[in-house]
Amino acid sequence: MTITEQERALIDNWRGVVKRWNEQLGPQPGLSTEIATRQDVEIFLRALATAEADATRLREVLMEVRGRLFNLIAPMATSNVKAALHLIIKNLTDGATPDWITNALKTEWSEEFVERMRNRMLVSFAKYGPIKQAFPAKIDALASLQDRLNKYRETGNTEWLVDAANFALIEYLCPSHPQAHFRATDSDESPGRISLHTQRPTFQANGDGAVERLRRRQEREGD
Repeated sequence: MTITEQERALIDNWRGVVKRWNEQLGPQPGLSTEIATRQDVEIFLRALATAEADATRLREVLMEVRGRLFNLIAPMATSNVKAALHLIIKNLTDGATPDWITNALKTEWSEEFVERMRNRMLVSFAKYGPIKQAFPAKIDALASLQDRLNKYRETGNTEWLVDAANFALIEYLCPSHPQAHFRATDSDESPGRISLHTQRPTFQANGDGAVERLRRRQEREGD
């Protein structure tokens, strides 16, 4: 099959990126050096976002291959994907935590919630023993989770949300589902969020996220 010069350049870029990644950080399952497809790019983005490699080595790899990554993605990716890659690479190569992450964590995350989860798990361990002795053979974590959500709907007591989260954690640690596994999925597989007004799934954004703001800035700058 004849390939175009652009396709050849994509493949060469991709080979260089994956080769450097494999040499320095170890292979990422699912990545191939022989093709350059949107799926490969998405796998690589998830690898970057979840990489557990040494931070210094990861930054070195990204500093070396980021130009090739942008050359690879530009002809084939949406502006949001390109902007997301820009943010990921910038965050990891700069070393410092960007302002948008610091600000987001003030409103999008709760250490108090996590602490309350942890405290209740410790109390449960002291009272009942290790979770593996009961889950999934004796106790249904998913049914217990749903009961807590129902209690929250009835009472408004947010403690039930903490308990529900802990039962989700227990299911994660001691799954009852016969095919339990973790696979990072993309937005096109998401069931969406249920609209309060229509009670149907919606995929509308809350507002302008960090990726969208970066995309618009890149458009203004002609990136």
